[in-house]
Amino acid sequence: MSSLFLAADVGNTVASLAVFRARRIVATCNLPVGQFSTPTASARRLRADLGKHRAGITAALIGSVNPPATRHVERLLKKQLGLQPLLIGRDVEVPVANRASRPAEVGADRLLNTLAAFEKTQEQTVVVDYGTCIVFDIISATGEFLGGIITPGHKLIASALASGTALLPEVPTERKPALIGRTTVSAIRSGTFFGITAAVTGILEQLAQERGTSRVIATGGQSMLFARHTPRIESIEPHLTLQGVRLTYDRAV
Repeated sequence: MSSLFLAADVGNTVASLAVFRARRIVATCNLPVGQFSTPTASARRLRADLGKHRAGITAALIGSVNPPATRHVERLLKKQLGLQPLLIGRDVEVPVANRASRPAEVGADRLLNTLAAFEKTQEQTVVVDYGTCIVFDIISATGEFLGGIITPGHKLIASALASGTALLPEVPTERKPALIGRTTVSAIRSGTFFGITAAVTGILEQLAQERGTSRVIATGGQSMLFARHTPRIESIEPHLTLQGVRLTYDRAV
């Protein structure tokens, strides 16, 4: 049996893990960052989700935008898998030309998305990553990271509405709502959902006017909810960042 590789993408709310056999994902695990204060819960979930594949994992690489959570993931992998994971930025660099004005400010996830998206398209591309924030990564026709756009995701919008007003509740958005809300809660859901889809559509239209035609790929935890309602998005790749981790490892070893 061929050896297995574990890729980890540690974000602000979730640490996403995938086990690869060559290029194919054979197991995944999503660990809420908020549970890291109770390590036994994360350990149980990791063991359950990775199952029989745990024994075959011989290497691991972590990409992260959340240093405190990364330390928890490193300890978890050491204890549960007996591995010393590599860390992007410390041990390995993402093989992408970073043309941002301040390259050090660019999160590893954005470079990983750039790498994986360009591997797929080989063309000028935009990645829309629906996470805590909605992040647009602009990729040149030669695979360079050029910069991007960042706007709040649906959870930040819901939190801001609740914390910034006296009476509005914090309302999750889990499916496409009716446009016209008949209650305060349904009105918030409508405003959040259609506000996000309109913003993404408008930004993609402006990018097309400025840069011409680009391939557009969506990823991130909320991509299945929002992206299919945005016509300019041609495909949804939920594990794009993790594919970028795999490609980074493959090119480094």
